[in-house]
Amino acid sequence: MRRLLKIISQIGCSRESYERIDKIRKGSLDILAYIKTFLIKELSNSMYLASWIFLLVLGGGFGFADRAPAAEITAVDSIRKYRFLAKNARDKKDYDEALKSYREYLKYESDEKKIKQAYYFVGKIHFEKDEFEAAKQALKQAVSLDSLYVNPNLTLYQVYLRQSRPDSAAQCLERVVQARPGKTQLRRKLADLYRRQNRTQAAIRHYIPLAEKAGNDVELFGLLAVLHEDLGATAQALEWRRRLLQTQGVARDSSGGGAEGQVETLEAILELQRQSDDVAGVFETLKQLVESDPSNSHSYYSQIAEAAEKEGDETMKIIGLEGMARSNPKDLETVAMLVDLHLRGEKREMAHRWLERGLEVDETHAHLQLLRGELIVLQGGAEEDAIDAFERALQDPVWGQTAQQRIWQLRPPETEEERLKKKFFGSGDEK
Repeated sequence: MRRLLKIISQIGCSRESYERIDKIRKGSLDILAYIKTFLIKELSNSMYLASWIFLLVLGGGFGFADRAPAAEITAVDSIRKYRFLAKNARDKKDYDEALKSYREYLKYESDEKKIKQAYYFVGKIHFEKDEFEAAKQALKQAVSLDSLYVNPNLTLYQVYLRQSRPDSAAQCLERVVQARPGKTQLRRKLADLYRRQNRTQAAIRHYIPLAEKAGNDVELFGLLAVLHEDLGATAQALEWRRRLLQTQGVARDSSGGGAEGQVETLEAILELQRQSDDVAGVFETLKQLVESDPSNSHSYYSQIAEAAEKEGDETMKIIGLEGMARSNPKDLETVAMLVDLHLRGEKREMAHRWLERGLEVDETHAHLQLLRGELIVLQGGAEEDAIDAFERALQDPVWGQTAQQRIWQLRPPETEEERLKKKFFGSGDEK
C-alpha cells in the first residue's frame, strides 16, 4: 500500500487528492474506491497505472509482510503535502494559508536543514506582514540551528533596525560578514552602521579591508583619515591622508579628485603635521599648497615665513617673504622686511634688487627710503644721496625718528636747536 500511494503522489495530483490520500492513511477512506476515482479523474494514461496496481498486488503490495509502520507513512507524505501547500500559498502571497501549512509541515519534518529553512520562510512572511515580534521569534529559531545562515540573519537585521535596536542589528550583520567575507556591500553596511553609532574602532575594523580591496577609493580613504583623527591617532590619520592625496592625483571626476580635493587634503595634512610638531613636514606641505592653489599662495608663503620665524630658520623665512612679495607686489612692508633681512645677512645685491622692485611700486614709501639710505651708506655711496633718502622718510610717523637719527649720524647738528633735538631724540641706531 505504501508503494502504491507513493507512485500516485509522484505522478502528481490535486490538493483534493492529497487530502484523500491522508484519509486512506487514517483508515477513513477505502483504498479501492479512491483508486477507481483516481483512474477516472486524475490520469490520462489509466492503463499505465492499472499495470502498476496489478504488479503491486501480485508482488504483495497490499500484504502485511513488507508494510511500513503507519506513522512513518503519514510523516513522509505529510511532509510532501504541507511543503507543497506552503510553497504554493507563499508564491500566491496567501500568507495566512502559508503559515498554517508551515506549522503543520514542521510537525513532521526531521531534517535540520529543511527545518531551519522553514523557520526562515515563516519569519520572512511575518516580516512582510509587519509582525516583527513573530518574525523575530521564527528567525531566531533558524539562527539557533545555524548561526551563519545568511538569509534569516539579514531579515533579522532588518527587524532590529525597524525596532531601533542597532546593536542587535550589527550582531546579525557580523554573522553575515563572517559567513560571506567577500560580500563588500554587506561589510560596508556594517561599517556604516558602526560609524553612525559612533563605534569608531569597530567601524575602522571593517572599513580597512574594504579600502584595501578597493585599491583607490577616495571616499573610504577620507573616512578612515577622519575616523583616526577622531581617535587622536595622528600617525594613522596622516597615513590615510597621504594615500588619499595620492589617489586624488589620479582621480579627475567629482568623487573628490582633482585640484580642489587635493587642496582640502593638503590642508588637513598640514593641520596634522602642526599637531605632531613636524616642522619639516609643515614647510613641505605649504610648498605643495602653493603649487596646488596659486590663487592663495600669499597666505601659504606667509605661513612659511611665520613658521620659520618661530623656528629661527632664516633660510625658510626668506623663502616665505620672497613668495609673499612675488605673489603680491603691492605688499611693500614685506618687501621692506626682505630688504632688511638681506642687509643684515650682508647680501647687498639681493637687498638692492628687492629695494628697486619696491620703489618701482611706490617711490615715496618711508621704510623703503630709509633702507635705501642705509644701503647707500653701506656701499660707500654719496652722502647727499643717503641724506636725500633719509629726508624722504622724515615725515612718516613710524620711521621719521629713525630717519632723523641716520641724518645726524652722517651730519652732526651744528646749531643749538639741532643739538637740543639730538639730545631729545637720542642718537641710538634702533629702528
